[in-house]
Amino acid sequence: MLGRKVFFSFTQVVDPTSHAEYNAWHQLDHRPENLALDGVVHGERWVHSPDCAESTRTCEALDGVHYVNSYWFRDPVDESLAQWQDLAVRTFQMGRRPDVRLSRRLVMGTFMPVKGYVSPRCLVSADALPMRPNRGISLVATRVQDPNGSVSEQFFARQDREVIPALLECEEVAGVWTFSSYSTTLDVGRDSDDGVTFAEDDRTSSGQVRIVMVFLDGDPACIWPIGHGAGSSSSRNRSNKASNSCSPGYYATSSLGTGHGSTREKAVPRITPLPVATRPHLGRMLGKRGHNERRAH
Repeated sequence: MLGRKVFFSFTQVVDPTSHAEYNAWHQLDHRPENLALDGVVHGERWVHSPDCAESTRTCEALDGVHYVNSYWFRDPVDESLAQWQDLAVRTFQMGRRPDVRLSRRLVMGTFMPVKGYVSPRCLVSADALPMRPNRGISLVATRVQDPNGSVSEQFFARQDREVIPALLECEEVAGVWTFSSYSTTLDVGRDSDDGVTFAEDDRTSSGQVRIVMVFLDGDPACIWPIGHGAGSSSSRNRSNKASNSCSPGYYATSSLGTGHGSTREKAVPRITPLPVATRPHLGRMLGKRGHNERRAH
């Protein structure tokens, strides 16, 4: 597997005029230093561009989010995370963390990669999928009410056997990865003001948040009616009992020239409004990548 633990951060830039400064810091200072660490296998970043926001519906926890960041960590994962946190402390002491005044992290936490899926038309492995160039992602984050209950197990089974295989039949979809939380600031007893990025303690219970990340080669407007509209009313009712969160939205892959306020590049072809999901979600977002760009974090 590409990595045993993944960190996600949902970030908001507090001043609309500061996106250029934030993007320059993240991509010219922060990202290179993180990716140079032995324990970091891969890192990626997506922007919730204005075009993407037109088709976004999120709950209060993710309201106003501009960027999603992710890092994959290799074994020994505890050592990798310690190196990563040490870098954060050292760069702060060097005065190289302007993000503390430019942004706030609405949600953050660590996740277990559950399973990767690849479209039959793509020749790469599931481990290579996150590194494969794409147009962006559609991301669904769901709060799971009873992570270890039978209803949740049925919910996960339907995702694995029905929803995701249907998504892979869409020509716009390159593949999918699913993630289950170890610890997040959405867990009971935690909040984003804790200032802790990946703590796992007595206040947390794993599995409270589930992420489905769909890697896109084209316009994502067609894919979600397949996943969320399918199934009988009884299966939809079971899904609603398994999760408790908001309706979804969209994100686009970021580059130095494609911040939230950038005018240098347009988003993935404008997304048409989508039907309301049959189960509530914490949020769905699309990430875009420019036509001639490789990954930018």
